[in-house]
Amino acid sequence: MLENWTGEAVGLMRKYDISDSQLAAYLGVTPEYISMVLNGHQVPADIENRLRNAIKVLLVPAIQKRTKERLGAINKNTNDGKEVKQMAAKEFLSDDQVELEIERLTKSPLVALARREQRLRYKRRQYLYQLRDLEKKGRALEKAGITMDVLNGMLSGEEVPEDEV
Repeated sequence: MLENWTGEAVGLMRKYDISDSQLAAYLGVTPEYISMVLNGHQVPADIENRLRNAIKVLLVPAIQKRTKERLGAINKNTNDGKEVKQMAAKEFLSDDQVELEIERLTKSPLVALARREQRLRYKRRQYLYQLRDLEKKGRALEKAGITMDVLNGMLSGEEVPEDEV
C-alpha cells in the first residue's frame, strides 16, 4: 500500500523536474531502488526521512532554475525591472514580506482603480439579474391573467372584478 508521503514526494519531483536518477545519486542508491520505494515495493524504516531531506536539498537548485527561466521569459516581455523583482519575490516571500506587500497594494491607486471598475461590473451584473428576475415575475403575472390595466386600476383605487384577478 502506498503511503501519503510517497505521493507528496512524487508530486514535488514532477513539479520541479527532479528525476529518480538525481534522487538516487544524492542518496547513493540506484534509480530502480528509488522507483521501488516510491511505488511501495520497498519500505525501509528510515527511507521517508532520507527521501524528504534529499528532495528538500534538490529543490533549492530546481526552484532557482525555474525562477531563472521565468525571469528570462519576463525579461523578453518587459524592460521594467520592477516586474522582474516582483516575479522573483513570488516564490520566496516571508510572512512579514507578505504583510508589507498587502499594505503597499492596499494603498496603490492602481488597485483602487481596478476595485472601482470591478464594483461597476458587479453592479451592472446585479442589475442584469434583477431585470431577469422581473421578467420571470412578469411572465408569471401574464400567465395568471394580470395585465397593466388591472394593476393600474388597483393603484388608482378602482374596484377590480373578480374574474380579472
